[in-house]
Amino acid sequence: MRFLPDRFTLTLLATVLLASFLPARAWRSAG
Repeated sequence: MRFLPDRFTLTLLATVLLASFLPARAWRSAG
């Protein structure tokens, strides 16, 4: 199965990264 960097894949990847990175940063900032 090939990895195709299409718009859907990029959007999904960006959403996952933001969903995992931003809360962690906010958690450290608040703590």
